[in-house]
Amino acid sequence: KDTQGRWSHWSDPVQFEVTSPETSAYVDSLRITEIHYHPNEANLAEQEQGWSTSDFEYIELQNVSGSDLDLTNLRLTKGVNFDFAPGTIIRSKDYLLVVKNRAAFESRFGAGLPIAGEWEEGNRLDNGGENLKLSYGAGIPIIEFAYDDADPWPEGPDGNGFSLNLEDPGNTQNHANAASWYSGSTSPGSEGTEAALNFETWATSNGLDQAASKTDDNDGDGVINLMEYALNSDPMKPSRESLPQVKIQILDLEDEPKEYITFTFTRQGQSNDLNYTVEFSDNLVDWKNDTAVLESTITNANGTVTEIWRAPLNIELTFQCYFRLKVKS
Repeated sequence: KDTQGRWSHWSDPVQFEVTSPETSAYVDSLRITEIHYHPNEANLAEQEQGWSTSDFEYIELQNVSGSDLDLTNLRLTKGVNFDFAPGTIIRSKDYLLVVKNRAAFESRFGAGLPIAGEWEEGNRLDNGGENLKLSYGAGIPIIEFAYDDADPWPEGPDGNGFSLNLEDPGNTQNHANAASWYSGSTSPGSEGTEAALNFETWATSNGLDQAASKTDDNDGDGVINLMEYALNSDPMKPSRESLPQVKIQILDLEDEPKEYITFTFTRQGQSNDLNYTVEFSDNLVDWKNDTAVLESTITNANGTVTEIWRAPLNIELTFQCYFRLKVKS
């Protein structure tokens, strides 16, 4: 009714039923492929920039479909909060990253990676595991699951320098299944298999500056950086605990258990620039690389591998026994 007392004319009512929007294209196409929830501690140079350990966290998404997708109406609503900007496109087979602190992230992982943006200030991923949710609109789930830092989930990503990686994004929609994930080298914006660990990335993530060489001994413990890297020890903390160990172990290899001299060490499991050789001698003069016997290999939660080698004969038949580990880069 207007100021002169006249009523407006109304159209006939239109009745409709509200339904959820069609989101199957997002559900079928999008995967959360990598979660870096507990990075290595910030080194001294990073701390001087004002960054803390959590500033290097990130979440990676991949579009596994054959078509580009517009993420305008999508957002992360649990774990961290983030709204994709209008017009954000994720190309077919490509990746996008959501990070906590872009400047910190790029200092450690490099510039030029496909970063969609930073999540809300004050948010951080829980080191003990939590629920993550990628939503359409106000909260329609596209991906929702809870990760964990304990068995049966991989334990390597929990502060050991690795990230949580989805095993087979193209065929995996069940993010909640711990068996769908593995502990891998951080590889933001690319397939994990394309980002094998190397000396340079290891050195950076462990606080060594760019001038540090493989033959330096930055912590003065008598173990050069190359061997610290090969044996997955900390190059900034003096320790010789990672060096190979010679022990006497009872092994059930014949009709009855007998004692053998064993040689045990833990090596990198994801490096692409190291070659390990175990050599054996009975006189400290003649060394052979085909005499010691590889007894077992154990893949550890942090992505390393423990190898146990033994002398060819049991202790009763072994007069002198020497092992050495040779690492080439």
